[in-house]
Formats: sequence, C-alpha cells, structure tokens
Amino acid sequence: MKLQDKHTRDGRAGKTRRVRRSPEEARSHILAAARRVFAVQGPDAVGLKEVAREARVSHGLITHYFGRYEALVEAVLEEAAWRTQMRIVERLRDPGEHSIEAVIEIFFEVMSNPEHGRLVAWAILSGRVAKERFFVR
Repeated sequence: MKLQDKHTRDGRAGKTRRVRRSPEEARSHILAAARRVFAVQGPDAVGLKEVAREARVSHGLITHYFGRYEALVEAVLEEAAWRTQMRIVERLRDPGEHSIEAVIEIFFEVMSNPEHGRLVAWAILSGRVAKERFFVR
C-alpha cells in the first residue's frame, strides 16, 4: 500500500518531475511512510534510509523535519495515540455509546490494525512505555 506520490511524468524519456509539497504535506507524507514501514518491520528493524525510500524523499528531508530517527518514531507514536484518542472521542459523542464497552471495542479495532498494533506492541516490549515520560514533547 503506497500513498499517491505527487510526481508527474513530463513526457521526456519517462522522467519523473517532483511537485513541491508544503511543509505540512511533506511532514504528513513522511509520517505516513514511516507508519507503513513500521507496520511491516517495526521501528527497531529499520532506519531513516528505509523510511526515505518508502516516502520517495531524501534522507536529509526526513532529518530536516524530525532531526533524528528517535524523533520520527516518537512522532509516529504520538500521531497513532492522537488518532486513537480522536476515535474514542468521536464514538463517545454518540449518546448511546457512553460505555466502557465502546472504548474497549475501539481499542480492539485499533490493535487489529497492523500500523497501530505493531507500534503499540513495540512500545510495550521495548520498554518505551515504562519510561517516566513516554513522549518527550
């Protein structure tokens, strides 16, 4: 599964021309690529090069937006936590869904998604969640 890349063919010898992204689009694109790579291999099994290859961007661009690999992993974890939180909030806005069962159902839906499930399992098994401050920021 790949994101639609913002590349176009310019008609000359099949070369691909890159279209500029806004900083927000570029950051989001890199995070999505990192999520896909982490879902397959886990954060400890890959590095910036693999994420850059998946995102079809330079290693330097990832460093520009995230600084170091650990910050990229942290950003992916934070985004996954935020998405889960938003799903829970949306579900609980429904008057008939104010129950612990609704929250548990969402948890299992999230954990069955390889992108989230593998990240959570990695965070637990690597001892990351046992740290005093799980997220630095």
